[in-house]
Amino acid sequence: MTLPPGSIVRRPKRRKTMVVLETAGQVVLCGWIANGRFYKRRFPTDQLILCQSHSDLWPLT
Repeated sequence: MTLPPGSIVRRPKRRKTMVVLETAGQVVLCGWIANGRFYKRRFPTDQLILCQSHSDLWPLT
């Protein structure tokens, strides 16, 4: 599964949603805001569930 930058994802059994910042092979760099700070972390693509794709969030006009 390829996740384009800008997609909204989450991990299974977690409520926190994250935004895909960049994709490198089977690893995805995600970012989120918690406690007033911005966090970044890398996750394997098989650990992420797609909530909203980039095209649904930013439609082309």
